[in-house]
Amino acid sequence: MFITLYDSMLGKRGRFFSFLVVLLTLTACSSGCSIPVVTGGGSIPFTEIFENRSDDQYQLVRTQELDVDGDDQDEWVVIYKFDPTQREDWDNAPMQAVVYDAINCDPPLIQRWLLPFPDNDTIGEGGDSRADVEDWLANGTTTTSPAGELILRSDGPVNVWSLYRWRDELQNPCAAPDPTKQGFQLLGFFRANGLIEYNEQNKIITTFQRTQYERSQLAIKSNFAPNRDANGAESYVDANGNPKRADEQTIDFMYGMPISPVDSPFPEKAVAAFYLSMGVDRNNPFAQSFLTPELQQVFSERQWGTGYTPDQLKRVLIYSISYTPDREAERARLDRTVKITVVPVDLNNQRQEGREITLRLKGYPIPDSQDCEWRIAEVTGVIVTPGLGLELQGYMDAIASIYP
Repeated sequence: MFITLYDSMLGKRGRFFSFLVVLLTLTACSSGCSIPVVTGGGSIPFTEIFENRSDDQYQLVRTQELDVDGDDQDEWVVIYKFDPTQREDWDNAPMQAVVYDAINCDPPLIQRWLLPFPDNDTIGEGGDSRADVEDWLANGTTTTSPAGELILRSDGPVNVWSLYRWRDELQNPCAAPDPTKQGFQLLGFFRANGLIEYNEQNKIITTFQRTQYERSQLAIKSNFAPNRDANGAESYVDANGNPKRADEQTIDFMYGMPISPVDSPFPEKAVAAFYLSMGVDRNNPFAQSFLTPELQQVFSERQWGTGYTPDQLKRVLIYSISYTPDREAERARLDRTVKITVVPVDLNNQRQEGREITLRLKGYPIPDSQDCEWRIAEVTGVIVTPGLGLELQGYMDAIASIYP
């Protein structure tokens, strides 16, 4: 077994649907269009528009009223499905979103704003999706953007997060829409078949991508820190407006570190947990728990194939881990071999050259129990290749372009 880091919008563009509800008429229009509204009571029946009058081309997922442009008035964020399949109907259909804004002009107007997606992508498929306005990122020194961002999060077979900031350089809502001066700016787009998480303290978004079935629940963990432009505005896109590549990647446990070696029958899980726990402190009793008692006594003195003692490390990145599953040998707790390629990160946060480390593990008896646990018994080989860290970074960048 081998796990490694090497490893759209509307269905018919431009078509809209005319309808009459409480003297409200919407006519066909393009992105950013303005539509006259005649005053009258009642709410906009988006189910009627997207489903009953669409010849079954769309299915409404959710309608939310949120102040997405900072004008103290709610807009409508409409999330819908399109392109149903013959086998599953709407269960796994892709999803998209659009924003409608009521403008208090003479007469009142409703404007439609399409959200930009990289490569005309979607906000998810199947499952559910929701919109929120949250203040995650600095909006810079300009006064044309609200404090909060529009954040769409979709859960399902594919998890997708997308972030937007409203910008309005026109500052005249009743003027004819100008897409070059008004609209939603893409701040970030993340897709993963595993978890997506946001860290409020450091603003890092983390994705977990599983490339294949992996019995130890290992996945490619990618961290994305926001960029900051000349005006101080933050986003997760590059200078060209495309989703940025990961700032750092490692193989990690998608659902968190195992509590102890006792909990797993898989030797590679003990190896991954040992190296991922490095850099916590010099003694690090948790990391020691994955070693045999003899090796625990010399934990702080050994380099464990990294070229650094534990007190010289900030963390260790895992770029590949390989092993040969053998049900009978593992159940008999025969010695097993695991190879792992790591990149040490020193206390100055500098990545060092990659190293392929070969380890021997033994099934160590658990006191007062009939069971055993896997513990590292020996580092049997270390291969350091000049430039390997840069080569692996190139593979990381390639993976990031496939799984942004």
